[in-house]
Amino acid sequence: MSNYLPSRDSELSIWLQHFAENCQTYETALHLTPIQVGSILDACGEFPILLNGIETAKFNLESAVTLKDTKKATTLALIRNFSQKFRADVTVPADLLSTLGLAPRNPVQGQGILNPPLDLVATPNAQTSSVLLKWKRNESTQGTNFLIEQRIGTGSWTTVTATTKTRLELSNVTAGVLRSYRVKATRKGTITGPSNIAVIYDNSSGASLTVFSNAA
Repeated sequence: MSNYLPSRDSELSIWLQHFAENCQTYETALHLTPIQVGSILDACGEFPILLNGIETAKFNLESAVTLKDTKKATTLALIRNFSQKFRADVTVPADLLSTLGLAPRNPVQGQGILNPPLDLVATPNAQTSSVLLKWKRNESTQGTNFLIEQRIGTGSWTTVTATTKTRLELSNVTAGVLRSYRVKATRKGTITGPSNIAVIYDNSSGASLTVFSNAA
């Protein structure tokens, strides 16, 4: 481009407008026809319009990016708050934290991981008047105590025994009597929420074993 034309778009836009206006003003002295003047006006007028459109788009983009960054910051702050809440709540299972895409809990120094037990299953044996309970420790550190709770019929929950193992056989379980079981994990005074509830001799359904996904 000739060196008398500005290289910066903003300066060129002003120069073109000035050039077109003067061509129109001095049409006769420049020996221009009306058609030629019209083509100059059109050409020089379109560039500033397009340039203004680009500048507006840039401004809108910058505003959109600023809005996006602000929203990102507030969203991440909210998610971090809930993430810390979920990870601090020992009743939230480790596998649920993983499902949410959250990092596993860090063991407390000297305490280890403590999570509610999972997948409690109760298998009654009418011949021996017993029931075999099995569950998963849900990443709770070895040495965790598990509290076995029982409810007869629609009565209250009572703790019947405790163990560090993930299976236990209870005796003196009368066949045909509705009983519900659930398990909690405990260590150093901290007790988790209960596992799912396992029910035996549920006469209403005619089944000897029912496992509920939600504790009550």
